[in-house]
Amino acid sequence: MMGISYYLCSSVYEFLQVFAFWFTLGVAIMWTLLEYVQHRFILHQEIHLDPNEPWSEAGGERNADYFSRHIHHHVFMNQRFRIALNLRSYAEYMICGIALFHVILEPRVLYMLASGWISGSLLYDFIHLAFHFEDMYQLPFAWYQDMKSAHMRHHYRDNSREFGVTTAAWDHIMGTEKHIKN
Repeated sequence: MMGISYYLCSSVYEFLQVFAFWFTLGVAIMWTLLEYVQHRFILHQEIHLDPNEPWSEAGGERNADYFSRHIHHHVFMNQRFRIALNLRSYAEYMICGIALFHVILEPRVLYMLASGWISGSLLYDFIHLAFHFEDMYQLPFAWYQDMKSAHMRHHYRDNSREFGVTTAAWDHIMGTEKHIKN
């Protein structure tokens, strides 16, 4: 997608401008916001668990789907196939995203934005795997250690906070960062 964007730009200078703004926007804003929104509002959605109530959203299939999407990851968090996004999810995000933004963005910008979005999601998968499998990956950065600690607190202490995996910025903005004890 980055190559397509380069091809559609009239010069290297224009490509660098498109890259500097739109790729960064795709990674830093679009992906991190999608990561936060999906983790907090979709994967940790609260559903009514009483199937006998007429307003209840809980049913056998819905509960099974909800469990298999994310709660299973919290319960069995060291199963490698439950950590990374699957290819179907990537395809759905990209098809929906490109279709949505195709109407409002010109192609050189659209493909660069999508390139940043995909890069952010791949970075997310790598970091998330590293958090759960330190025997395979261990990154010597303070940022990495802080984010890993936050993610493990999310798993073990309070799964209603610290939804960010690649950044804590949205947790801070949305007020879901860790509780600070005096």
